Amino acid sequence: MLMLKVNIGFDDLNLEKEGGLIRKAITLQKHHFPVPIKRIFQPNSGIFFIQFQFKVNEQDGRLVGVMKNVADIQAINRVKVNNGANIVKINPMRDEANDNMLCYYGTRGLIFYKQCKYEGNDPFKCDDHLIGIELNTRKGELHFFIDLTQQKVFVKGIVEPVKIFGCLYYQSSSFTVVSLKRITAPMSVKIPGERAIEW
Repeated sequence: MLMLKVNIGFDDLNLEKEGGLIRKAITLQKHHFPVPIKRIFQPNSGIFFIQFQFKVNEQDGRLVGVMKNVADIQAINRVKVNNGANIVKINPMRDEANDNMLCYYGTRGLIFYKQCKYEGNDPFKCDDHLIGIELNTRKGELHFFIDLTQQKVFVKGIVEPVKIFGCLYYQSSSFTVVSLKRITAPMSVKIPGERAIEW
């Protein structure tokens, strides 16, 4: 059964089963790879809490985030050739993909969206941290957590179908979707210094 799904034809990403579900993504090459959870989250469908854990990714490149359902992962992951030699992938933090994908960058704790950079959240590390995303489709809000500690910068105004994703960069790095559950009440509360990004 799928929890993660990628519609790309490259041989440089593995999806593996854990607990009977495909919930782990592993890079075989050095590229940015956004990998969405298969589920599409519809407006007014409830409150969801998703947790990720990253491994072997201490250098850089670990991201989680939310993307528009219309975002084309195949196009985002497409190969671009410069001068017939260097093969690179689109960076979801900087390229045109960022207009449809909001990224929480673990190494520096920054959020990137629509070519803008937002400070205020803590960095998160591999192995040590569980990265949580609370998506409240009733209010159209998304909050980030590190080990259940709510972060200051959040997203509001989500009134369309979206997907949640993790992103890898360095070869042999991985992430696992530790849990995805519907919750009856939000975990997020109003906190000092919070800041909203308009979706």
